[in-house]
Amino acid sequence: MKYILLCVLAFSLSIHAFDQTWFQENICDEVILKGAKPGFYRINQAHHFKSDGVDYFIQKEGRDFFVKSKLGKIKLKGEIKRVLDFVVIDQSFWVVGETGLVEFNEFGNQIRQYSNFNSARGVYYHPFLDKVYIAAESEGLSVFDFNTKKFDKLLSLSANGFAGPSLAVSVTGDPRGNIYIALSSHVKGSLNGLAVYSPVEENIIRYVQFDPIKAGYVDNYASAYYVDGSVFLNNGGWIHEMNKAQLTQKTVVPKWHSLSHTAGETFQYVQFRGDLIFEQNKVYGCSLIREKVEGEKRPRRYGKVFSMML
Repeated sequence: MKYILLCVLAFSLSIHAFDQTWFQENICDEVILKGAKPGFYRINQAHHFKSDGVDYFIQKEGRDFFVKSKLGKIKLKGEIKRVLDFVVIDQSFWVVGETGLVEFNEFGNQIRQYSNFNSARGVYYHPFLDKVYIAAESEGLSVFDFNTKKFDKLLSLSANGFAGPSLAVSVTGDPRGNIYIALSSHVKGSLNGLAVYSPVEENIIRYVQFDPIKAGYVDNYASAYYVDGSVFLNNGGWIHEMNKAQLTQKTVVPKWHSLSHTAGETFQYVQFRGDLIFEQNKVYGCSLIREKVEGEKRPRRYGKVFSMML
């Protein structure tokens, strides 16, 4: 019996532990695809969600999207043009993108399209509130009630005192229920940073602005993550962190976590493509590497997994 228990435990750990080798072979190796002409390429980034200890990814292969994990690969079958984010709820895959919010079952079959708006950028599910929060660009924050399967709120994120509207591009949350929405704008004087929404007050309780001189902009396709009291952004490939104290301030300069890499004679800073994966004080992700190879006119480009301590 002890041997059986140890085997079960070892199998469970092998499924639940983050596997860099599997990640490299199944995700990062596919992050860059050859273009139609020599020397051209396109980025094929993957989106990530962890559920019940399993790391799920959605990545495109050819014209189709697949859910990938160490449990196997599932083709998503239905109306789906582009995937920008997803969550896993009760073994179903809830995907947002240019076809709004779409539910797929555990076999990849489409169950229902709950909205047809094309502005969905990011999605976050809060299990205790049973709500799905969607960052919906200029429309603001959309709230979907998981019990009734209906949208019950659309909250504008226009902030007083700023020059123009900002786009809601990503959303995450903390265990207390607070929701953090990443806001992006390239209009001078507009808000770049976070809006903090309280489900208890059903309103925005504060805005956290990036210092316009020292911190720059939030990327249009930034991704937000709440980890141990801090909010991290994959901000155009760069990792920016706002700690617990900064999340209560009006203006902040996020901490930039940088990682360098040398391939052959090519030195470069690592820019992460696709979602970040946070695991035991480390962050993992795929990066696009350029390497000069003797005898080749153009630098060789390939995807590579990187990790760093936080």
